[in-house]
Amino acid sequence: SDRSVIVPALTGVFQQALANGVSNLSFGDLSGNLGRTMYKFRFRIPPYYTLLVRSLTVLEGIALASDPNYKVLGSAYPWVARRLLTDRSPELRSTLR
Repeated sequence: SDRSVIVPALTGVFQQALANGVSNLSFGDLSGNLGRTMYKFRFRIPPYYTLLVRSLTVLEGIALASDPNYKVLGSAYPWVARRLLTDRSPELRSTLR
């Protein structure tokens, strides 16, 4: 597929997901919108990514049963940010530049 079409579509998915801030991001909504976009453009992803997305969606769903305002990514954000800022992996450093 043409990158000039895919990049704006993916950008839109993430802008919509982050519109209310990371702490309010719904992983279920993000994965649903991302899934529809991937289907539209016939993306192929490794099976372990699919498993990870399904696992996080299920975990968020279980947590939502107890707390309707729970957001798995909002809860994980401090760990992710710390990991990104402190990991010395050359690959990660290169990607973040």
